[in-house]
Amino acid sequence: MNLKPSRYGLTLGALAGLSALGQGGQAFAAGFALRNQSASGMGTSLASDTVNTFDASGIFANPAVMSSFKGQNFSVGLTYVSANIKASDATRSNTALGGVPNPANQGATSVDTVSDPATIPSIYGVHQINDSIHIGWGFTVPFATNTEYADDWTGRYYATKTELMVKELTVAGSYRINEMVDAGLALNYQMAKGELDSAVDVGLAGATTPNPATGAPFLPITAVGNADAISKFEADSSALGFQIGFLAHPTPEIKVGFSYRSEVKHQAKGDLKFTASNPTAAAVLPGFAAANPKLADSSDAKLDLTLPSISSIGAAYTLDAFTYYANAT
Repeated sequence: MNLKPSRYGLTLGALAGLSALGQGGQAFAAGFALRNQSASGMGTSLASDTVNTFDASGIFANPAVMSSFKGQNFSVGLTYVSANIKASDATRSNTALGGVPNPANQGATSVDTVSDPATIPSIYGVHQINDSIHIGWGFTVPFATNTEYADDWTGRYYATKTELMVKELTVAGSYRINEMVDAGLALNYQMAKGELDSAVDVGLAGATTPNPATGAPFLPITAVGNADAISKFEADSSALGFQIGFLAHPTPEIKVGFSYRSEVKHQAKGDLKFTASNPTAAAVLPGFAAANPKLADSSDAKLDLTLPSISSIGAAYTLDAFTYYANAT
């Protein structure tokens, strides 16, 4: 692991935890998307996503599956996730000082536990109106992440804490077009809340900024990495998305499903605060904040987060006592 922070640590530091997790398709690769909304779906390794007619949790992937249920149906799930994430052998270079590493200011180069265990709830219901129409509802957490490092670790100028959770309320309906095709539509109301913390190298700024009165830097070179301010951004947002789905069953043995979940754009608004980590940083932080608004507290800070769209197509084929599933998302 080799970390090279920008001289302007605030701009990159406050965004690092989110930009790595929330942009486009990267959200899946970074572990930001949670696919634990259906215990029955997990039992097939999500291969049954778009054709899941086992229980009401199938709404999450494809609202059209509701047309396969009779009467009243409910599904409740609780998933426990314990991620074993560690960071080791981190190094940092001060690019503003010619790229020369400064081992004395590396901080903690290893972190044993990055993410705490989490419990993910989900609950769904499907209600049959008549032979053609079903309605459904659900609540779950489709996106979340939680990582935390010590304030003095090597990568502190990228992030010290990233805590994001997106709760989702779903209202859905399905319609049986004919004996072979069902269609579904869902509205997803999302409530996002999070905290992004990172360190800002006030010592680096002080050591590279001349004092107009004396011409000498505000701080000595030894202050680099030893006079940090911790930035904390807390915000929340709500936004609306939609989902469409189709389920075809040309024969009793074959099912084919398709679903599309729209992207959802959040504009998180909240507070941004800076706290000096030691007296050296406390002495110069007010002056730097007055000259550079990026280092000042803000009660109306904002950050955009676009959750990616999701398209899935899948099929199921039943042969004797076995059912075979295939799915591409």
